[in-house]
Amino acid sequence: MIAISARITLAPEFTAAFGQAAAAIIAPTREESGCNYYVFGRDIEDANVILISEEWASEEALLDHLKSAHITDFLKKTQAMKMLGLEVKKYRVSSVGGMDS
Repeated sequence: MIAISARITLAPEFTAAFGQAAAAIIAPTREESGCNYYVFGRDIEDANVILISEEWASEEALLDHLKSAHITDFLKKTQAMKMLGLEVKKYRVSSVGGMDS
């Protein structure tokens, strides 16, 4: 399993447009084979900070996602938006359990 955690800090004038572009990719991404979890959120203390959390069944599923038409379109729409910060982490997870395990 692959997990992705991302934190994007946008220039304030791009936050709304980025949110609209992101909203358009959530449903098609969640329908992709191998997508276990896909969500965008905002930092409650800074509305210009976007948090992304993803979980994929495999590396192959993630790579297919990154090549999908809706993601390539999203990247084209957002590439000119000024980012003040970007941090993306990818985790390879060998097992998952509840907090009590």
